[in-house]
Amino acid sequence: MLKKNAIKIKLYRYAILHSKNCIVTIKNKSKPEEIKITRGNIALIEKKYRSCCGN
Repeated sequence: MLKKNAIKIKLYRYAILHSKNCIVTIKNKSKPEEIKITRGNIALIEKKYRSCCGN
């Protein structure tokens, strides 16, 4: 599941960096939390998922 989320984050990165009001929510099945991705935290979330996935 983490790998799929990491791929989604990569796909959304371009849109987020080129939009002022882009918020993406990822629902993680292992943890029932929603992660809101904004321009401010995209790098932190990518880093977190990369360390989990070994990407």
